[in-house]
Amino acid sequence: MTNKLIVVPILNDRYKVQVCLGDEKFFRKALKKSNYTGLIDGYLKYAGVTFYCPHGMSIIWIKEVKKTPQFIGVLAHEACHAIHYLFKYIKQDSVCEVYCHSVEAVVRIVLEKLKDKK
Repeated sequence: MTNKLIVVPILNDRYKVQVCLGDEKFFRKALKKSNYTGLIDGYLKYAGVTFYCPHGMSIIWIKEVKKTPQFIGVLAHEACHAIHYLFKYIKQDSVCEVYCHSVEAVVRIVLEKLKDKK
């Protein structure tokens, strides 16, 4: 698979979740462009990871994309982290339905973009 960065708008395009699929070098570049300045090296051993960036944006990295139940599970898991960080940033308690629709948007848009690649 080639490297791919998918940007998912959340809450009427005001906030974004970026989903970075591909190798570590590509991910590090995307993370740098997102102005992330925290530690990353200890986290790159996992199947997926989410980093909180300035201004309420999160970036998810999944290195292996195989469109399997494992991949979809990791994507959903990391999408939950990304939306949790966003809600924390805007000082909003998790409003169940809005939270769930936000997670669903991340998963749905990524899967649609991967399908469009054919």
